[in-house]
Amino acid sequence: MKIKKLCLTLIASSFFSIPMAYGMEDDTQRQVVQVKPKIEGRLEELKIKLPTPAKTATSFVPFKIIDNMVYISGQLPVCDGTLLYKGKLGREFKIHEGQKAAKLCTYNILAYLKEACDGDLDRVQECVRLGVWVNSTDDFEDQPKVANAATDLINAIFGENGLHVRAAVGSNSLPFRAAVEIDAIFVLKKMSKL
Repeated sequence: MKIKKLCLTLIASSFFSIPMAYGMEDDTQRQVVQVKPKIEGRLEELKIKLPTPAKTATSFVPFKIIDNMVYISGQLPVCDGTLLYKGKLGREFKIHEGQKAAKLCTYNILAYLKEACDGDLDRVQECVRLGVWVNSTDDFEDQPKVANAATDLINAIFGENGLHVRAAVGSNSLPFRAAVEIDAIFVLKKMSKL
């Protein structure tokens, strides 16, 4: 059998549809294959549903793209517009609660990253850096354990491309008394010119 033509069409949606038309002598055979984006599939496996990014009405932007770098502003543990973790680690919160706050910050980072990628997280080449600030008492020394929740989540989603440098810093206060704030830097794959 000879293949006369091969037609690939990418349609952006929650899944990529790749219809492949294989022509035989009479051009009648067709096959359609659904290919799920890799990172979206990984989020599903981990049972993660990213929030809708909040629209900011401030004097700064939630992310900025320079060349193929995405810089994401500090994110708080906010869900549906509500700050869920207010207070200090070592006083109001234990380590496992700080880790939940760090995960929530990371979900918000990923939501803005997805927006920066026009909805396609497969455009992410790698995570470069996470900056984790932990609102903590003077004697609290486990900021790295809190930050590990964000690091582990990024690594679980992006695999080897999630490996990054990191700062885990104790702070005597954060905006709105948030328990954790995290910012991030990612590299996007360079888009090929058609």
